[in-house]
Amino acid sequence: MAISIALVFGLLAYYMDFRRLYAYGLLFAMPELLRGLFGKPIGPIVPTVSGIVILLVGLVVFMRFLRKYPLPAEGLPS
Repeated sequence: MAISIALVFGLLAYYMDFRRLYAYGLLFAMPELLRGLFGKPIGPIVPTVSGIVILLVGLVVFMRFLRKYPLPAEGLPS
C-alpha cells in the first residue's frame, strides 16, 4: 500500500512539475510503511505528525504568498 501511495504521488509530482508533492507522498506513505515494517498498527501518532508537517508547510507557503502579494492599503476594490 505504501508503495502505491508513493508511486501515485510521485507520478503526480512528475507530471505537474510540483516537487513538494514528492515529500507529501512520502509523508502519506510513512504510516503504511512503518506498519509494514513492524507488522502491527502504529497508532495515530505517525499520521498525526505527518498531517502537522503538511499543515506547517502549507502555512509557510501561504505566508510567503501574502508577503509577495499583499492587499492594497485602501482595501479590496469594489
